[in-house]
Amino acid sequence: MKYIKWLDRNFEVSLLVIALIFMVFIMTAQIIARYVFGSSLSWSEELTRYLFIWSGFLSVSLTLRSNTAMKLDVLIDFMPKLLMKIVTLIANLLMLAFFMYFMVVSFDVVGTMTQKATTMDFSMKWVYAASTIGFALTNIRLIQMIIESIRSFAKNDKNSEMGGGEHVGN
Repeated sequence: MKYIKWLDRNFEVSLLVIALIFMVFIMTAQIIARYVFGSSLSWSEELTRYLFIWSGFLSVSLTLRSNTAMKLDVLIDFMPKLLMKIVTLIANLLMLAFFMYFMVVSFDVVGTMTQKATTMDFSMKWVYAASTIGFALTNIRLIQMIIESIRSFAKNDKNSEMGGGEHVGN
């Protein structure tokens, strides 16, 4: 259970750190090969580009989970707490629908991909799969956030039955 909680908090970060380490090592090797040995690695820039693409799609779920995604906090901060929770829940449901749609579309694109990488001998399905996996992770994170929102509504209902809880008007 402890491992699952750690994975829940650190999965995307771990993958992004690994990708960044690989990008740094690959590009360092490319620089050394080019300027020290006078010949470049033909595959290094392409592989780094693909790792960067993977990093971009993986970071979407991380920004949502860590609450660092770009949004209009100015409007939400002036709302009463109950309205803020409702708006946040609706926004998360809309994002879930959006990312579910794009996950399905990207899955179809990956399924029809027949192109090979330019300098490396592997299918571009592996590169395009970044979108499907990134959207799937984003959907998982959004479902977690929606469940947390619903639980917070239920917790507030129990508090208000006992005489405590928050007032709508702040």
